[in-house]
Amino acid sequence: MKRLLRFRRIIAIRPHSNLPFVHTDSKQLQAAPGLPPQCTMPASPKIYRGNSTPLPDNELAALIDAHPKPSSISQYSYGTAGFRYEASLLPCCFARMGIFAALRSASLGGEEVGAMITASHNPEPDNGMKLADSHGGMLDADWEKHAVSLANAPDSKHALALIHTLSDYSKGHHKSAGGRLPEMVVHVGRDTRSHSPPLAALVIRAARAMGATVIDHGEVSTPMLHHFVMHANGHLLPSIIPQ
Repeated sequence: MKRLLRFRRIIAIRPHSNLPFVHTDSKQLQAAPGLPPQCTMPASPKIYRGNSTPLPDNELAALIDAHPKPSSISQYSYGTAGFRYEASLLPCCFARMGIFAALRSASLGGEEVGAMITASHNPEPDNGMKLADSHGGMLDADWEKHAVSLANAPDSKHALALIHTLSDYSKGHHKSAGGRLPEMVVHVGRDTRSHSPPLAALVIRAARAMGATVIDHGEVSTPMLHHFVMHANGHLLPSIIPQ
């Protein structure tokens, strides 16, 4: 995570070969000669520290029950574009996916993962979510099935049963002091749609409910979010980037 934050604070750009690199530690990038003034970098991410301790089951159930599955949705599906639906149909899915993202990080022994809120080129009323695995790529296919199962659990009782199963898996594969879940870190980014901020806030709230540390990058592109996740897991880079 320290490596990621350093990356966000120190930016080097060369938009044209005849322009020098420009470095800055400020929240906004100062335009180099010849660059338009709107060339700025995003503000530093907001970090919400977690303690790897989920809320009690009744509070997790209340969070899930507060966002019931819409009657018009028979089954949420996750494809190469992630979850993608009309925005008003997504709170149920997003509350559960905030929890799921934390559990995915736990299953990897604390490797950092990401959730990008975007519908890409879809019409403005739509929105969606793409989950980034710790290597910065797409979510593992086996875990896509778990994500879909949790998104489509008929009620909080069934959702909690799956949450416990995934939690037990993580605890069994990664021993932590006091029998707690491993450290969990979730990066969250969003696009510029008007409904993306409240949807992102719901994902953040749900991930924090699991005890995860959440890094909120605000408005970023999908490739940026994937890049942040990849570089946050520096120990994986030798196997990701050809040497």
